[in-house]
Amino acid sequence: MTATAGNVRDRVHLLDFHRLIHQSRTLIRVDRTLPAHCPARITRHGTRRMLLVAPGLSVAERAAFLDTALKAETR
Repeated sequence: MTATAGNVRDRVHLLDFHRLIHQSRTLIRVDRTLPAHCPARITRHGTRRMLLVAPGLSVAERAAFLDTALKAETR
């Protein structure tokens, strides 16, 4: 994969992540205190959903975690 293809893929993940956040009305916070075995978690802030993520988590990983959490809520 070339550097350009990698950049395009990263931008697509970033746009998908922002679209998902906007549609689900989710707040995002970077939490440096999350343990290594739990790099992200979903919680509530009042009536809104909040995604807490570790600083090293990639955009694709954040999107996958949020997508999984949203699917679990609808069951």
